[in-house]
Amino acid sequence: MTTAASPMAGLTARQRQIMELVLAGSPSKNIAADLGISQHTVEKHRADIMRRTGSRSLPALVRLAVLASMDIQAETSVPHGGGAR
Repeated sequence: MTTAASPMAGLTARQRQIMELVLAGSPSKNIAADLGISQHTVEKHRADIMRRTGSRSLPALVRLAVLASMDIQAETSVPHGGGAR
């Protein structure tokens, strides 16, 4: 079964870090300064994130991140193996 978390699994740790800052509303210039990297590098990572997740816009990336978060929460909160009947 494919879930929203699947596209996120292909991101590197740095891409996930940058995605979190982008989703928090930080501009590339601020992300670059905070991480000690160039703005160009941040923009390249942003483009790679969009490509790897299949998102065509920032709102689409936000929706995917929310759905992925919900998928992860559902997996960790629902006991597997059935329950009492």
